Amino acid sequence: MDSEDFPGLDGEPTARERLGLELADRQLGLIFDLRDMRIKHGLSITDVADAMGVDPAQVSRFESGSTN
Repeated sequence: MDSEDFPGLDGEPTARERLGLELADRQLGLIFDLRDMRIKHGLSITDVADAMGVDPAQVSRFESGSTN
């Protein structure tokens, strides 16, 4: 990762900032992988939500990265 990977930061990012970016990238990758698996298996957001016992909007928000 180069310093241009950290918009808004002056100078070289700290180790903590680098770790934060790495963790965020991995979390986003996991979300995309889960969404891809859902689609690959022909499941709708509603199917997943029903299996989890949650509202479909919650699954949708998770897949968009706007909630945990």
